[in-house]
Amino acid sequence: MKKQHIIILLALIGVCTGWYFGLMKPLTAERQELEQESARASAQIADFKRIFRELPSYFNSQKELTRQKNLLMSRLASKEDLLRLFAEFDAMARDHKLRLVEISPSIDELLILNRESAGDTLPQILPITLSLNGPFQDIGRFVGEVENRNFYKGLNYCHINNDADGRATADIKFTFNAILGIAGKS
Repeated sequence: MKKQHIIILLALIGVCTGWYFGLMKPLTAERQELEQESARASAQIADFKRIFRELPSYFNSQKELTRQKNLLMSRLASKEDLLRLFAEFDAMARDHKLRLVEISPSIDELLILNRESAGDTLPQILPITLSLNGPFQDIGRFVGEVENRNFYKGLNYCHINNDADGRATADIKFTFNAILGIAGKS
């Protein structure tokens, strides 16, 4: 009988071992794999939730960056307008046979212009000083032409200097407000 018990016990151990290695071990491995996939899926869901929570701030920062880009572009356009205006003054002076000695917005005005941004409906205004040398009549025509241009906003200062030797030439220095962005436009 003991031999029979040992054989039954060994058969039972064999069946249990076969059952464990044949059925339970693969099921355990599959369960672990499913748990890992579940953990990865949970991590992805948590990541998606985080992304969805951050979307409004992302879009707000995108809007802010676009606003800052537009602001910088408007400043760049203002500088281009300023250069266009200077070129127009130079061409006008040559047309009137005058020597353009100096074009000078003050450093302070340029720094303020660089810091400020014009509103969508408000143009930027910059005081400009022109120093010219030439015949009186040509200077008068030049000043008249400047006053009739669409960028001209009003005279701030004017000084005319003539040598005592009786020549018909003079030096003029005048300051006026110019509206940026419309130079060269009618």
